[in-house]
Amino acid sequence: MPNNFGIIGSIPDQRSTNSGVYDLNEINNLQSSSEWSNKNSLTLLETIDYSANNTPSQSFTNLEETTFKVHLLQVTKLIPANDNLSVRLMAFMSGGGSVTGTSDYTYHQLRGDDNNTFNNGNSTGDTRINIGINQGNGGKETLSGSYWIFNAGNSAMRTAILIDTNMEDDQGDTKFIRGVGSIDLVDDVTGFRIDVTSGNMELLKASLYGVQ
Repeated sequence: MPNNFGIIGSIPDQRSTNSGVYDLNEINNLQSSSEWSNKNSLTLLETIDYSANNTPSQSFTNLEETTFKVHLLQVTKLIPANDNLSVRLMAFMSGGGSVTGTSDYTYHQLRGDDNNTFNNGNSTGDTRINIGINQGNGGKETLSGSYWIFNAGNSAMRTAILIDTNMEDDQGDTKFIRGVGSIDLVDDVTGFRIDVTSGNMELLKASLYGVQ
């Protein structure tokens, strides 16, 4: 196997070092010698594409939590059927086999909008983590966001969550939630549920990834 690898095509004219593009033969050589890494790659585990408007919640139950220490939950579009409600994230625990709704969630959040209005959302013992507030289905209203989940399959550690939500109201004005949260139980987290506080969901498009 060669010690050095080149690039495909002509050498770029730039000052910074170029690590090059590997061709297939070079990748195969590196894989055969266990020197090719897939670290930080995303593996799609589950997708929700829901628009039936007959239930208040949808769940991810295929975390493969013994394989992946980090997960990424991406919500690309969520619209509730009712107005003025909250969107919540809750967890399924291995010990109980069902979603935990007791006071097991802690979070600290900064919430704001494009009118420079800011406030904090905090709890040391809530029944869920709010990832959306004052949501509805009028006009341009929608919610999207990314949620990084750490240590879901580690029964010796609490599961931590990074929260990054973007919302639009019925006029197309923007709101956001940024923060951190945790599930205050030392147990395996085997799934997550997204629900709304009243009525049903009109639409939800979301994907769950395992991060290697």
